[in-house]
Amino acid sequence: MKAIRTLLSITRTDTTWWYVPTRMLIGLMLVIPFQGLSEFLSVCTSGSGCGGVRAIEIALGGSLICGLFVRIGGWLAVADFGVRALAGFAASFAGEGSTLFGLVQPHGDWVWGAVYLGVVTLLLDIVSAGGGTFSADRFIHHWLSARFVK
Repeated sequence: MKAIRTLLSITRTDTTWWYVPTRMLIGLMLVIPFQGLSEFLSVCTSGSGCGGVRAIEIALGGSLICGLFVRIGGWLAVADFGVRALAGFAASFAGEGSTLFGLVQPHGDWVWGAVYLGVVTLLLDIVSAGGGTFSADRFIHHWLSARFVK
């Protein structure tokens, strides 16, 4: 029963409508990226197993598009877009070719950093409210509530 209550708290969502298109567009940014996270990580330049990073981005994007476990996947997407924002802002003052904290390669310019920072801000709202009206989380929550909560 404790597992059901935990799943209910994870899938609880708000009935706000604007989260749905915003969540889906951010998911598309992860699935079809202009620049993937692996382009910003200095450890991925040698061709090491960074295909896993791309696979995680695709899974996170699919999760956001479908609205499945948005409260968990949203935090991972915040970290993803946070690194992208850091890389964009760092390109303005550190210059391309250097590394930030030995891990992040500055890439792009401050405009991309600002775009990704805006995405992080929207994701923080979405994570706090859940997937929204049309989401898999809302369906799961209602199904579990009807079956197991009295």
